[in-house]
Order: sequence, then structure tokens, then C-alpha cells
Amino acid sequence: MKNKFYMVKCVTNLHMGSGDINFSIIDNEVQRDPVTGHPSMYSSGIKGAMREHFEANPETKGLVTSIFGSAIGETSGDKKKSSPGRVKFLSANLLLQPVRSALGALPYYLVTTKAILQAFVTELTTIRGETEDDKKLAAAIQGLDEQKAYSMNTNGAIHIEGGKYPTRVAVPADIATALQTYHAVSADDLSKLLILPDADFRSEKIHLPVLARNQLDNGESKNLWYEEVVPHDAVFYFAVLSDGTEPGDKALEDFAGVAEKDRRLFQFGGNATIGYGLTQLTAF
Repeated sequence: MKNKFYMVKCVTNLHMGSGDINFSIIDNEVQRDPVTGHPSMYSSGIKGAMREHFEANPETKGLVTSIFGSAIGETSGDKKKSSPGRVKFLSANLLLQPVRSALGALPYYLVTTKAILQAFVTELTTIRGETEDDKKLAAAIQGLDEQKAYSMNTNGAIHIEGGKYPTRVAVPADIATALQTYHAVSADDLSKLLILPDADFRSEKIHLPVLARNQLDNGESKNLWYEEVVPHDAVFYFAVLSDGTEPGDKALEDFAGVAEKDRRLFQFGGNATIGYGLTQLTAF
């Protein structure tokens, strides 16, 4: 079964809504992994957004049925049946989350944890097999002390919204190299990398931004609500798989040919008219 992996970098803030009704201060929350509680992009939302992108372009509209499947009655003539697509989409998991800096030269850090990195390597090797680079990365992650913080710069204190880290250990070279190789961070952004203890990252002190939204009617406020967003520069990763057939492999290559065009932007989630959800996909 052939596969492709993609890094998703948020160019603008992202809101893929959970659809849950709650009675807290946050009216609209983002999608979260049901096990870890980390922000997530569900596979159904990824598939739907990518299908919409393909349908909107005359050059790619002819690929929609083979990649994504047909609507009910579209190909079979049976009003109760649809045909499945030959490409399978997996959910996108969080790899790096921007967290604002309260002190120092950097405005924010790209935060991850040992557990998040381990989950990344596990999915990667389970689906596509283990490479020598994967082995080096896995060994470096295994060697991380879960009670310590790691950064590229160990001089001076780091003070972020979630806490203060007066001392850190240098990020292992194999982790820094791998995150660049897999296009999670650029060389310029590597200085922002911060690996925290998982307990610190999961604490209530580190949270996603909550923005106020307002509905106006002739300049008068009619409805004020609060919306959670994943901030720009966050990084996710996801995989797409063929169905294991020759037509499925061809459909996957057709998908990749569009998804991997240089500097193409894809929009995920809601609020597209106010610029939310613009992302760049990079294959690795």
C-alpha cells in the first residue's frame, strides 16, 4: 500500500470546529485528539477541504471521483449508492504549537514534547517502514529526560506563558536535523524550538488563543461569542494512503501531483472569508 506524508504549516490562524456544545466561556472550540487532548485536524475535514479544492479547479475536477469517491447516484445510477474514493486520509496530529514568549528576544517558541515526538515517529515507521534517519530520531527522542526542557539556545532564561525555564539542555542534534529534514521547521525557525516536559505542555497554563467575534447589524452588536483557534505557524502532519490497487496507486500519485505544487495554499476549516485556515503542505 503506497503512502504519502505531509507537513501542514498554518500560514494563518486555523479553526476546525469540534461541533461540541459547551457552557464554558469558549463558544466554539477546535478539534482535539480524543486520547491526548491536543489540537487535531480530523480526517473527514481534511478530505472534505481537499475535495473542495480539487472540485473548484477545472484542471483537477476530473480527478475527484477516483481520489475522493462519488456522490450518491453519481456514477452507479443507483440513488442509494455511492462509490468510495481510492485514497484514504488520516487525521493530522499536532507536532509544534506556537506559545507566546513573555521575556526575551523571541516573540514565541515552537513547543513540542517527548510524547508528541514519539507519536510522530511511531506513525511514520508503522505506515511507511523504518529508515536509518527514523532510527536515529527515535533513539534521540528516547534519550530525552521528561523532567527537563530543551532548546537550541541554553543561555539565559526562557519565560513563556506556561512557565519559566531558567535552565535548559541543548536539543539533541539528531532531533534538530530530523525536524529540518522532514520540513517541520526551517533553519531560521530552529532557534524557536522548545521541547517541554509533557506535564507542563498539558497543563492549563499553556492554552490556545481565544478570540472574540461579534455580529453587527447596522453597527449595533447583536451577538458576541468567543472562538478558540490554532495559531499561525503551528505544524501538523498527516498521511494519505492508496487502497492497495493499481488504480489506487495512480489516484494517490494524482493527488500528490496537485498537493505538492510549490507554494500552493490550501484552506482548512471555517471562516475562510476572514482569512482563517490557510496552510502550506510539504511532502516528506
